[in-house]
Amino acid sequence: VLQPGWKSILELGCAAGKMLQLVHKAYKQDKRLNKGVGPRSIVGVELVPGWVKFAQPFFLQTTENPTVQVFQGDITNFTMPSTNTPADLSAGPQTFDFVMLNDVAEHVQKDRYGCFFQTLKSLTHHGSIVYMHTPNPIAQLQDSGQYYENVLPHDFLLVGMAQLAGFELMQFEQDTESDCNRKQHRQDAVRIPKLAEGAGCQSKGLPRYYHSVFRREDH
Repeated sequence: VLQPGWKSILELGCAAGKMLQLVHKAYKQDKRLNKGVGPRSIVGVELVPGWVKFAQPFFLQTTENPTVQVFQGDITNFTMPSTNTPADLSAGPQTFDFVMLNDVAEHVQKDRYGCFFQTLKSLTHHGSIVYMHTPNPIAQLQDSGQYYENVLPHDFLLVGMAQLAGFELMQFEQDTESDCNRKQHRQDAVRIPKLAEGAGCQSKGLPRYYHSVFRREDH
């Protein structure tokens, strides 16, 4: 998903910052990505104070050019803190070229999805890309032990992103790379439909996760 030329990257629900670390490393080491000027800003937002308390000093000590910043906040109501410098005040609220949510959207409280989509709109601009890694809602419904995630229907996500945030779906495909339990998958192979073949994470014969990529089309 990562592309050269992006100047600002944001992860909502970054936990302790592992994915931020991988993104920073990719732009440092991948020749395809680090052509010209790389990202000036890589930012994470996390609700849990303990993870933020760990991540902030870690990135302060281990990253440079660009540094990685982690802020504590609610992803359904977040704006970038302002430094109140003349440059900041004249530029207005910061927006990002790329926003990622890795197994996060399904944890938003049900009555906060409207705010969530509005926040995505406020943190992006025309042409921004949003990537989401989300669970398959049918697999969620069939998982009797699942109680900690909201069932997030694909049509609900697509309509919310389009109508409330101005995004168009660019890519939607099953995740075939994540590996939950290969041994169990081999045992269940006779019951795996063709749709799920090759998916390393499956639930009840269905691919467990999906990738979605959206592009901001309104202004």
